Amino acid sequence: MKKIVLFLCIILILVFIPNVIYADNKVPDIWPTWGKVTSLFEEVRATHIHMGLDIANHTGTFIYATMDGEVVYADWDGGFGNKIVIEQDNYKTIYAHLNRIYVDVGDRVQVGDIIATMGNTGHSTGSHLHYEVIRNDINQDPLKYLP
Repeated sequence: MKKIVLFLCIILILVFIPNVIYADNKVPDIWPTWGKVTSLFEEVRATHIHMGLDIANHTGTFIYATMDGEVVYADWDGGFGNKIVIEQDNYKTIYAHLNRIYVDVGDRVQVGDIIATMGNTGHSTGSHLHYEVIRNDINQDPLKYLP
């Protein structure tokens, strides 16, 4: 009986400890918006490799911060159109092709805060969010961080 209880305790620890580790919201771990995934990380394009995740929906759909952090960029950025960059420790998240930006450089945001609305700005084929996760200055597959 003691072995069964010990085994169950170990299982519970293995299940719940990872959730505690990521509960500090320093790692992007929620979807940035609702919609249909239309492009994946590292898709080969005619002129480049796609370094993010594209999620399409109607212009005006809310965009949420996927981690706590500081807004280090919130402005127009050429082909990305209206863009936001949020930074926390060794992570950056990028949100591009936005219709409206609701944050300013220097703002502190928390996971789940509404930071923008989806749009069709810059070089874009329709209303969508281009979302990137960067860790230690290396682009990561955003799907590895999303529930």
